[in-house]
Amino acid sequence: MKAQPFVVTAKDYAPALNVLGIRLTVLASNTATQGYEITRQQGEKGMGPPPHSHNWDESFYIVAGGVHLRRQDHGMPTRHACARAGRHSS
Repeated sequence: MKAQPFVVTAKDYAPALNVLGIRLTVLASNTATQGYEITRQQGEKGMGPPPHSHNWDESFYIVAGGVHLRRQDHGMPTRHACARAGRHSS
């Protein structure tokens, strides 16, 4: 099935979920996009998931505040990054 363009407005969103203290709203589901999911995540400073991993890629667009990321490849040293709205440093 070929992916089709679509528009999502606030009235189309499902209610936000509470995931480990973070409000998570699905803006576009994997089913709708046929390949990825777009979510909005909101939370207080210091909230968020513990270290974890996925077998898929993740991308982040930071509107306000910041996030600390840690990446560890098998057998390689851990890499840290701090990203804030409007800038990036590692």
